Amino acid sequence: MDDDLIKFHIHYDVNDHFISMSDFLTASKSAERIINDLNVQFLGGDLKYKLVIVPPDDGTFLKTIGILAFTVIASNVVVPIVQDYALGAFEELAQNAPSHYGQQHMKALKDLTTGFFSKEVEELDRIIPHNLNLDRAFKAKSDFYISCQKSELINGIGFDTTKVFPIRHSDFKQHISKDRTRAVESDFYVYDAVLVSPVTIDKDIKWVLEDRVTKTKISAYMHV
Repeated sequence: MDDDLIKFHIHYDVNDHFISMSDFLTASKSAERIINDLNVQFLGGDLKYKLVIVPPDDGTFLKTIGILAFTVIASNVVVPIVQDYALGAFEELAQNAPSHYGQQHMKALKDLTTGFFSKEVEELDRIIPHNLNLDRAFKAKSDFYISCQKSELINGIGFDTTKVFPIRHSDFKQHISKDRTRAVESDFYVYDAVLVSPVTIDKDIKWVLEDRVTKTKISAYMHV
């Protein structure tokens, strides 16, 4: 059920049982940003959780991030999908339909995260529609793989507890994308307006302006 700890694994193929601190921190931050972005874009941000680090077992370096739910959407509510256009991408990433998860919301989020980390950028571009804005997740994924690519310690990456690492060091470049952060429309507007009131000049007083085209009244104040 959702109140259980759901484990998301980042498994490093390394010769020794360690990675650099910077690689560890980058992986943590990237996972956090990807999980948060997938939650918002696919599930409307309705899942409430905290991410924790689970101590690794002996062997290769296994980084385990726990997705711990502390607020469930509602009992008896199946995994929600924000928009119909996201359904295909959900199924491609999670390898399951939303109905497969029932009330296991965190399991769905974990499978989405695994799919996003695992698939190459070219495939993600194919399955994720443009109006599903995962720019932050793409940036976080790139940061993770750039960090791995720079490291001489990391031979490969997997996302389960087996000692199979399907993404080799030579493959990391296929998971790195160019910055695709979309421009945000500015909240600043320049109005062609005439002064209606007041007529005194006082920097602390509020002004009422009128748009000549729409006749809309605009409250303003002097900034010096």
